[in-house]
Amino acid sequence: MNRKIDHVRIGSGAELGFCRNQMPFDVALEDNRPFAFAGLWEAWKNRVTQEWVFSCTIITTEANELIGQIHNRMPLIIDAEDQAEWLGESDSDDLTDLLKPFPANRMKILEISTLVNNPKNNDASLLEPIPALKFFEGYGR
Repeated sequence: MNRKIDHVRIGSGAELGFCRNQMPFDVALEDNRPFAFAGLWEAWKNRVTQEWVFSCTIITTEANELIGQIHNRMPLIIDAEDQAEWLGESDSDDLTDLLKPFPANRMKILEISTLVNNPKNNDASLLEPIPALKFFEGYGR
């Protein structure tokens, strides 16, 4: 069986998280720049069907102080200056320094309406923050 596993960068402008009683949250960088998740992809040929199978996964890590308020893990966010290293475009073979939570002070989290839970609702107002909770004081409000 031929298998190839490689690193991939999965782009995001924001992440919707659902935790704490299924309350939705919009998670973004403090400066609203897009960010990239660390991921792996693989392509292999099924021995029985002879069809190629393509799959990918987003790597997770322990939650930072901000995300830890709503969940115990988070996607691994690769800082812009580390993306070439993650993608194998540098001479580094040791990526363990990249496998850590993104700094909480560079992120923000906003509680948004539960209307986002219904796929029939599809407009920009879904990402408007609802009144601030003291729960997230000091992080992005």
